[in-house]
Amino acid sequence: GATRHPVRPDLDPGGSTGGGAVAVAAGMAALAIGTDGGGSVRIPAAFCGLVGVKPAPNLVPLPDDADEHWLGLTVTGPIARTVADATAVLTVLADRPIEAAPRTSARIAISLRSPSPLARPARHQRAAVTRGAELLRSTGHSASPADPPYPATLLQQWGRRWLAGIALDVRRLGLDPGALEPRTRAMTARGEKVLRRGVSTGGGERWAARLGLE
Repeated sequence: GATRHPVRPDLDPGGSTGGGAVAVAAGMAALAIGTDGGGSVRIPAAFCGLVGVKPAPNLVPLPDDADEHWLGLTVTGPIARTVADATAVLTVLADRPIEAAPRTSARIAISLRSPSPLARPARHQRAAVTRGAELLRSTGHSASPADPPYPATLLQQWGRRWLAGIALDVRRLGLDPGALEPRTRAMTARGEKVLRRGVSTGGGERWAARLGLE
């Protein structure tokens, strides 16, 4: 059956780690771990009032010591009730000390711009980001407005990697595409088309260069 929101059963708990987020929010579990390639940790955490973290690439090792997953989209991160709990999980997953906040003043970019041309943040979402920026400034950090240069084709670029990643998983696991559920089978077929045409894996480096992060 469908996973229901723990407070409002008529609402969507988000996904794709919706079950983990609901379990944490409802007190069924203390913590949850998910893989995030396009919001699968952050979205359900936000929907359920929790803390969800998508770590920086290479901070948390991937299964089987893989160099990347889904062409660099996916990392593993925690869903927890508090920042302290999420930080503790990251410390275990990364096998190194992780601080909940930098000890010195951090430079943080604050943007209200949506990376998707199809939608913009709602008023209450913009207000939450603004409140977060004010809190950061009150604790000594630099939180300045920013206008990230999102390309118009961002969703298409993400979608190509997402579909190709599904097809690569089917190959890696040795699954029979014909035995998959219809929706998964269709996504796998589309991913195979992307792989045959070729898909770039250098977008992250180009994006960092455009932002002056290299």
